[in-house]
Amino acid sequence: MVRTAIEVDACSLDSTSSEDVLAIDAPLVFKGGCVSWPAYRKWNLDYFKSNFGTIDVPVSRYNTKGQEAESDRLHLRLEEIVNQLEAVEAQAQTADEKLDSYIAGWHYSSSAPSLNDDIIIPKLFENNLLPYVNDNILKYDWRSLFIGSSLSHTPVHTDSFYVAVWIALIRGEKVIRYVPSLYHSEMNERPDLFSSADVGKLEEKGVPVYEAFVEQGDIVYHPPGWWHQVRNTSYNVAVSFNYVPEEFYLPFEQQLLAKSVAPILLRVLELRQSLSKSFSTDAVTNSLLSSSYKQRSIKLEALLDHMKQGIQDRRRSLDNSENNL
Repeated sequence: MVRTAIEVDACSLDSTSSEDVLAIDAPLVFKGGCVSWPAYRKWNLDYFKSNFGTIDVPVSRYNTKGQEAESDRLHLRLEEIVNQLEAVEAQAQTADEKLDSYIAGWHYSSSAPSLNDDIIIPKLFENNLLPYVNDNILKYDWRSLFIGSSLSHTPVHTDSFYVAVWIALIRGEKVIRYVPSLYHSEMNERPDLFSSADVGKLEEKGVPVYEAFVEQGDIVYHPPGWWHQVRNTSYNVAVSFNYVPEEFYLPFEQQLLAKSVAPILLRVLELRQSLSKSFSTDAVTNSLLSSSYKQRSIKLEALLDHMKQGIQDRRRSLDNSENNL
């Protein structure tokens, strides 16, 4: 039996501490959580077409293309997608499923930064480390827009870097189904959480499935690592925010090191190793290197070796933790 997500009054967004939310460890729906936002008054298809129609946006087609890497997604003008969405909604149930273009995860801040003026970050989610990461460590755009028709959906997945997520639904309705992060191994075959047969198999294994019905104006939150799958039951406009409070920092850091920092460091090490013979045998090169540079180079080599060992240790730790999920 599918369990219902916990519904919470919107006032909790300003009165509830992050510790209280994290202690629940379950999806939460804050009813009417974004109805006071300027976005709730302004954002509709005409607004996006009039103000941002010429911007190229990434398009997903999960019905016909399945899961695609972000770099492989087709980019089209936003006005083209809006015109298609309007046509789909006009046809309702008779619409061709091939018209499933979904602006799923448009990192809009660089191309349409004024949209951020229409958003009010709730007090509950202000303690977020990701803006600092984006400004000081590496490019990590933690805000994204989703605009799609009733034909659009997202397949079952977890979010990268072990982040929590909260979503404000500005227009439409959607249903989201979840599986807790503790059941990672049971999700290897990517079951369809909207299939009664697949859900039945999960229940036989003791895997709980949760469902959140999200209405226009609601904010929905889910903890890090939770599997989720989305069905849009009408045309949708939603804005999504990745969220890492201090309590979630350590697992996020491990993911950050393993997926972003480690590949760069390893390529640096490979380059150094490929050039090491030149450093030791090329008399001209050696004569050009000052003694102080040579000393710094030796120290750097020792530091890189230390980092390499640390990366290997962290990877083993991550592998062990994933195997234990």
